[in-house]
This record gives sequence, C-alpha cells and structure tokens, in this order.
Amino acid sequence: MPAIPTEGTLSPWAWTKRVLVLSCALLGLALALGVPFSFAWLYQSGDLAVERAVEAQRQGFALYGPGWEIEDRQRLAYGLKLHGDRKPAVLVLGSASAGQFRQAYFSRPAVNMAGTAASLPELAAVLDQALAVHRPEVVLIGIDFWWFSPAWDAAPLRRAELSAEGAGYLDGVLRRPWQWLLQGRISLRQFLSPLWLGMRGDRFGAKAQCLGDGFGPDGSWHPFSLLKAAPPAEPGFAGALRRLNARIGEFAPCPGGPGEAHVDAFADIYYRIKGRGMLPLVYLSPLASPLASRLSEDPEAYSHLFGLRKALAARGIDLLDASAPGACGIQDCEFLNGLAMGEVASCRLLREFASARPELLAYVDMERVSRTLNEWPGHAFVRDERVDAGYETDFLGLGCRKRTP
Repeated sequence: MPAIPTEGTLSPWAWTKRVLVLSCALLGLALALGVPFSFAWLYQSGDLAVERAVEAQRQGFALYGPGWEIEDRQRLAYGLKLHGDRKPAVLVLGSASAGQFRQAYFSRPAVNMAGTAASLPELAAVLDQALAVHRPEVVLIGIDFWWFSPAWDAAPLRRAELSAEGAGYLDGVLRRPWQWLLQGRISLRQFLSPLWLGMRGDRFGAKAQCLGDGFGPDGSWHPFSLLKAAPPAEPGFAGALRRLNARIGEFAPCPGGPGEAHVDAFADIYYRIKGRGMLPLVYLSPLASPLASRLSEDPEAYSHLFGLRKALAARGIDLLDASAPGACGIQDCEFLNGLAMGEVASCRLLREFASARPELLAYVDMERVSRTLNEWPGHAFVRDERVDAGYETDFLGLGCRKRTP
C-alpha cells in the first residue's frame, strides 16, 4: 500500500508543485533582472550605437566594434552612415580582404566599406545604396575569384535585398551579453564592468570594449587582438588549406572558366561606376602562397581564377591580379589569414595602382605609402598607439620576424 503522508510531511505532488513554483519564480526574477541588465550593457558598450560612434569618430579617434553575431548586421548601416557623414573622394568596396585600406594612405578623404558584400549581387546592392548617399570620385573594389563561380552564386544577375537599418534591441540581441559570457568570449569581469568600472568612451561595441578590435574613423578594420595573439594550434593557413583540400566553400571547383552571367554582372557594376564619372579601380584579392600554389596544380578545376583577367579584359575591364604568390611584392607574413591581406599588403596594392594609373596620384599619399613599405615589411599592421600600445606578434606561427619594443 502507498505510504500515507503524516503530519508535517508533503506528498510527492506537493513537493513537485513547490519546485515548479520556485523554478517559475527564479525564472521570472532572472528575466526581470536580466533584460534590463542586457539593455544597459548593450547601451553602455555601444553595440547598436552607430550614430554615437560616427559622431565620436568625427571628433577624434574612436573604434566601433560590435559584438559577435551583431557585427554583420551593423556593418552596412555603419558604413552608409560614415559614408554620408564624411562624403569621401575615395570609396573602398568589396570583400573583407579590402578592409585594411586606411585614410592614412590617401591624400583625399576616404571611407572603407569593404566586407559589406560577399557576392556580385550584394556588391551591386551596396554600390546602389552608397551612391544614393554620396557619389565619390574613385571607387576601389576588391573582388574574390569564387564570386564568379555558379557553385558560389547560381544567380549573379538577381537583385539582392540588403537592409541598411541595422539591428535593434528587440531583434534577439538582448540575450547576446549572456551568450558571450557563457561562450567565454568575454570574461566575468568584462560582463560585470558596467556595474563598477563603466565602459571606455572612445570604444563602441563589445569587440571594441573587450578586445580593442573595431572600425576606425575611416571604416577600416583594426584586428589587433588577432595580431598580438600567441601562435595558433594550427599555424599558418591550415583552415583555408583544409577547405581547399576538401574542395568546399570558396574552393568548390568551377571547370569551364568564369560564369558568363557573372562576368556580365560585374561589367554592369563597373560601367555603372564609370558612366557616372567616377574612376573604378579593380583588383583580385591576394592569396597566401601555399593556397595559390595548390590552386595552380589544378588549373582546370579553378579556371574561374586563372581565366578571370582575360574574361574581364574582353569586356574592357582592367584588373590588377594580385592573386599570384608574391604579386605586388606581398609576403605571406603580411596576411591576416590565407585570404585576407593586412595593412602593409594594402599599401603594396596602392603603390601598384598608382604606378599604373597616374591619375590616382592626386588621391594617394605616396610618401606615406613608401615610408610604410620601407619600415614595416613582413607585418600585417602598422603599430598605432591609439589602437593598442602593443606590438604585432608572429600570430600565424610562420616564423615571421616582427618588430619588438
């Protein structure tokens, strides 16, 4: 027979009921405290504060580095706001590899909106939105070879819909600080810092506040937490080489050369720029030498890379092909990863462009470019104490010789 509860004891149902009530009470308390804390944390950190960040950057040097999963949603909104505020003579568009072109190397105002596009339709959409805000005089475009493959984008002539509104507090971002804490991306001290330490006034966003990474006043990206890190467990370009060996992602084969529709889509972008009186400058993003060498072993599978310059030339488009190992003098130690070049490599491309296009000399500070190339070869970053007082390390584990204090 089941036990009969005696006086002073609770039945199993009563215990279950109490546990449920207590759990609901704790959950309600967590929500009551957690939501306001998240709102306050994100507000103080400035993750969504595009206008505040641009205003601070107008006054002096400040970084805008939204946190993980928020950065992608804020990049276009921030870039367009910066573009409209600065009204630059030079606009940088294209892949994330172009993110290291900085104002310091231009003699006219420049804004970097690289990283807002990952395909030809997205590039066209970003260009349309940028020109609706302001028309520059020079448009520098970095393209990736896989953009011209049907395996990457089967409909290059489609119209991409990109939102420039950015994220809002109700768009799932209120849970982000808690997720970042649980994922180990921020420390408990950083998580609790608004309670007693506050946030830096010249930093906006979790990455800027906690890592020192972010977009500078010209929109270029400063990844200094990467550059001062210890060598990774897999040195060099192991991640990209693994994808290449598996032939996945950006390394999916494309026999038969660049897609005809893809070339047409880029020609439309190019001549839209040229037709509005602007100077288009186009380059094919550099590849680290181990990647480029491996691709060259199978030219038929990657004919959209090796045939791209000829295909664009047939449309009257001049392309600076920086994909080959050592092109423009770029060294492996000047990469951020196998597919993204650093600041010094960007200077090498500017020097190449200025040598081939004399009209660009009115926009490029060649003295600053030459000084950087003489003083910082083999580096991905030129030390800037406004960003971080530290020095770049051999963060790729390639045995690169770096400057030390």
